[in-house]
Amino acid sequence: RYPKEAKEKEVMKFSKETLDILNNFKLLNRGLVIKQGNVIKTRHQTSPMPIAKVTIPESFPRDFAIAELQGFLSTFSLLEEPEVDFTDTHAVMSDGTKTAKIRYAAPTMVVHMDYNIAVKLPTTDVSLELSEENLKAIEKAATSFMAPEIAFVGDGVKTKLTTYNSKNTGADTFEIALGESGKVFSMIVNVNHLQLMRRSYNVGISFKGLLEFTSITEANTLQYWIAASEKSKVG
Repeated sequence: RYPKEAKEKEVMKFSKETLDILNNFKLLNRGLVIKQGNVIKTRHQTSPMPIAKVTIPESFPRDFAIAELQGFLSTFSLLEEPEVDFTDTHAVMSDGTKTAKIRYAAPTMVVHMDYNIAVKLPTTDVSLELSEENLKAIEKAATSFMAPEIAFVGDGVKTKLTTYNSKNTGADTFEIALGESGKVFSMIVNVNHLQLMRRSYNVGISFKGLLEFTSITEANTLQYWIAASEKSKVG
């Protein structure tokens, strides 16, 4: 009998960009299910939204699941630009002298986004741009003002982004002017769901209760979908 041919390794290197994105995704969910290809999707650990999706420069050679994304990512700091070999049972990281093996989890044991579902805004009632500078400012202000929410608000003439407290409408606020709009609305978002990477975004708002954030500053496409609070108002 002829000896079996050695199985070709399924090896890839993670770019800094991809590692940065995964470090952001771990804020939404402690685990991650990845499908073969260059698209990654995730969702919040305990609620259907937020949802995040990205197209990365690399391409994963197989499907696999990681139960503890934080541990998986921290292993990269122990190695020097490692290559990752995706075997049948493990992700094997090696830099030539040091090696780490991370066992895959069963996908059914990881809360994850269904890759067969394509998320889209049901309507696009308002479109605006949120710069990285303004994103940083509203996040910092929400912390400083101890605001549990932020809101995109239109008064029929202009739109603004403001810190918000639906339980105390008389609370101190911090506002950022965003542009003009002939529509009247107040779309409220829980601050804990605003786990966006620091980038500039095109924001689409559906008055049916959904916001879409699409990055505009990088070559790859990064998107988030966040449900608006039930206390949001239109008109």
